[in-house]
Amino acid sequence: MISLSRKIKQFITIFFNLLIQRSFSSAEKELRKIKQRAEPTQWYNGYINALEGMLTALKSDERKHAFINRIERSKINEHKKEFLSRSKKLLHTEFDRGFFTAWADYTRILGKLPEKKPS
Repeated sequence: MISLSRKIKQFITIFFNLLIQRSFSSAEKELRKIKQRAEPTQWYNGYINALEGMLTALKSDERKHAFINRIERSKINEHKKEFLSRSKKLLHTEFDRGFFTAWADYTRILGKLPEKKPS
C-alpha cells in the first residue's frame, strides 16, 4: 500500500474541500500540485485518474447522473468501507487500488462535514 506524503495529503484535502465547495478553478490548481508531486507509479495514476474524474463529473452538464452527486449522506460510511475494501484487495491492479483509495479518501472527508440543515 502506498503512503502519501504529508504535503500531498494537504493538497488532496484542499482539493476535496474545493470540490465540495464547487470551486473548480481552485481545485484544478490543487490537482496540478498533486500531479507534480505524485510518483510515476500505476497506483498514483489510478489515484489521479479518480481525482480528475471527480472534477470532470462535477463540472459536467450531465453531473446529476454522476455517482459523486448521488452519494447519500446516510450511506457515506457504507461507501467508505466499500472503497477501502476495494483499495486493499490484491485481486485489483495497482491502478485500481489507487483509484479506490482516492474515493475512500473523498468519502472520509465528506463524512467529516456537518450535514446541511433543511432550509
